[in-house]
Parts: sequence; structure tokens; C-alpha cells
Amino acid sequence: MKKEDFEGLVSRLEYWNRGAGVNDHCTAGPIFEVQEKKRRYGIDMDYCSTSCLITDDGQGEIGPDSYYDELEEEDQAAMDKESQDRGYESFKEVATEDDARDIIQAIDSEITVTGYHDEWVHVNTHLTREGAEAFIARKKHDHGELRIYVDSLYRCAEFQSLINAMLDGEVVFNEKKEI
Repeated sequence: MKKEDFEGLVSRLEYWNRGAGVNDHCTAGPIFEVQEKKRRYGIDMDYCSTSCLITDDGQGEIGPDSYYDELEEEDQAAMDKESQDRGYESFKEVATEDDARDIIQAIDSEITVTGYHDEWVHVNTHLTREGAEAFIARKKHDHGELRIYVDSLYRCAEFQSLINAMLDGEVVFNEKKEI
């Protein structure tokens, strides 16, 4: 690590732990986690409030509007008729996504309606938000949707001691001497 990099790190730690950045998160002793959204499919609809359409041909998740827009005119007409039988003017006028999914499943046996749950899974941890943002910029092509989650090191004496020592000047940059 170069001296300028160390000084930049200490400056960023000061901002997030003692400076104006303290007001940007709701915790003491912040640590910045990069998390990736993972969607778990196949959850029984009685046990979740979210559902989606899955194509049986392996194309994956599809929304009701996208599904309808990709249909041939005669298939759209069948969807509209099924919607009318359920009290709507057309498929595009269906009130809820759940109703739309039910109509699609009634017409197309190659579509599965399933429940899902989104989870945010830990990918990496950083001392500063800038470090987390740099990681995302560098590695976003290797992951799905990423976010920064601020967790707390408040009850972690080791990390708090190390960060406080850096901020109080007890841990300083020491240039390596070549032998």
C-alpha cells in the first residue's frame, strides 16, 4: 500500500465513522457489505406473497405483459376471451398480476406459476462505502443485482479497536525498506 492510499483510507474511515458520513447510515461502527440478490423459486403459493411465471422450455421467468406481447394474434385473442369470461374487457385490463397469471396458466399448459422469495446473499465486505462501490464497479459483470448493505461492527471490539487506532494515529503508515 502506498502512503497516499493509506492516508485516503484513513480519511474515508474518518468520514464514515466520525464525520458527516455518520448521518448517512443508521448504525454505529459501520461496515459495508456487498450483497447479491438471489431469487429462490418453487415456494408453495400458500407460504409467500410473490409469484411469477416460469416457462417450461427453460427460458426462465417472464412477466404477464411480456408473455402476452410475444403471442401471435390468435393466441392473444384467446387470452382476451378468457379475460372477458372472467369479467375484464381484455387481458391488458386485468386488475392484478395474480389474475393475469391465472389466465395465462389456464390457456398455456407450458407455463408454471410458482412462488418465489428474494434473498440478499453476502458477497464481500469493505471498511468504506467507496471500497464497496469500487468492488461493484470492478466485479458487477460476475454477479446479478448487487447492493451495498451497511451492517454494524459496534459490538466487535477487534474491528473497533483497529479502526479507532487508525483514526487516532496509533496505526501509521510505515514505508517498507528494501534489503
